[in-house]
Amino acid sequence: MQVTSTQLTGGQWIGPAVRSQNSGQNLYLGIYFWNSGSPQLRVYKRASGGFTQLGASFATSALATGATLKLTATGTTISFLLNGTPVITVTDTSLTGGAPGIVAFGTAKADNWAGDNIAGGASFTVGGTLSGLSGTVVLNDNGGDPLSLTANGAFAFRDPGAGRVPVQRHGRQRPGRGRRARSPAAAAPSARAT
Repeated sequence: MQVTSTQLTGGQWIGPAVRSQNSGQNLYLGIYFWNSGSPQLRVYKRASGGFTQLGASFATSALATGATLKLTATGTTISFLLNGTPVITVTDTSLTGGAPGIVAFGTAKADNWAGDNIAGGASFTVGGTLSGLSGTVVLNDNGGDPLSLTANGAFAFRDPGAGRVPVQRHGRQRPGRGRRARSPAAAAPSARAT
């Protein structure tokens, strides 16, 4: 995923998720956390809705527009990359399989994100929960299968994405309209991830 030009504030954060299961109750998450002006990158595991930080925080400066964040899970190795360079690598055996996604807290924004299944052949559903919508937002599945949303709440793409590599989800909102996904809280994530 790429970070947009809108800088985070306060306790806001955003980041890629992998191996999301059980409607986001289980996943691995890499976050760019503003930390009230002392930005950090962190990796979390969410299990049964509770969050545990994996590895140490990585102190960073404010990320420039277009900076890329990537979270990979290969076997038991979870790596968080900043502009292609691993900054946090941990080992965990808890989660196997699941879907990719983006999770945010506050009004954090991202652009140009893609998720894929390097193993191939897996079937999963990609969706989320929309909140703060005023008007209409159109989400696209791999550049097609547009899903027009006019109300807050849960959504899922119609095509489960079986065996497609890469799977890319893109969002486009109409001018003057807001959108954000519900997500865990900043320093100690505790809410619902989608």
